[in-house]
Amino acid sequence: MPSSLLSLPLCPLKIMKKKVLPVLATLIVGVLYILAPRYFFPVCELTRERFEKVELESLGENLGPQVGHSHNQGAAAQPGAEFMVPKLRLSDRVSDSTHMACYYTAKAELGLGLLILLGALIRLMVKTNEAQIAIDLTMAGCAVLGALWPTVLIGLCSNPSMPCRIGTLPALIVLSSLFFIYNIVLIILHKKR
Repeated sequence: MPSSLLSLPLCPLKIMKKKVLPVLATLIVGVLYILAPRYFFPVCELTRERFEKVELESLGENLGPQVGHSHNQGAAAQPGAEFMVPKLRLSDRVSDSTHMACYYTAKAELGLGLLILLGALIRLMVKTNEAQIAIDLTMAGCAVLGALWPTVLIGLCSNPSMPCRIGTLPALIVLSSLFFIYNIVLIILHKKR
């Protein structure tokens, strides 16, 4: 292609060259937010019944009524001296829903990924630096939300050995951090123009 075409002030190819990398990177990040909590680093997604079964198995199978301490050590346990094991701790669920918190975090990240994909399409269409900076700020805010949902806002399972804690949490934190830094760099570059 002749260089005279690329030197035109509003040449579509020149504009596309400047936008291809940010749009492509934003599309990839949006797809990663959608796929990571579901396929690459899947969350637990246990329903209440499965969670209770897992908890019972992890506590042991001999969880029947246990005998409390009696004042008369030698005598048989008296009626009423038995007590049941306390209810299972279901703090990993959000309110009284049937899914664990990590399930809802994955749903939120799915919505965030769709929003980022929309931002990539808008990024492709805008022409001014001010609009690009606005998109960059919005994407940086999405990156912050991507890190806050699994850590503060919605959360994940409280058990540190669950798959969502081992794989999903670090993946989302790293992805969000890199995406945030990338958008800050883009803001700086757009301000220099």
